[in-house]
Amino acid sequence: MELQPGQFFLFNEQTLHRSAANTSNYRRIGLAIRVTVPLVKVYHQQLFEGHKVIIVSGKDPLGFNQVTQPPPYS
Repeated sequence: MELQPGQFFLFNEQTLHRSAANTSNYRRIGLAIRVTVPLVKVYHQQLFEGHKVIIVSGKDPLGFNQVTQPPPYS
């Protein structure tokens, strides 16, 4: 599927996908988002150094996870 600038495509982690090398002069960005409930403990150290979660709604009452604020809108 070829997309135009500004378009995006959503799929889940069970979808097999790949992309050919970016041969243009423009960058291509991939973003992976995982959504879960606060009762789930994220093992940050197994992901990458500095990994934290962003709370989309509500609170983390059990304090399981390393939480950060979303980046500022620019």
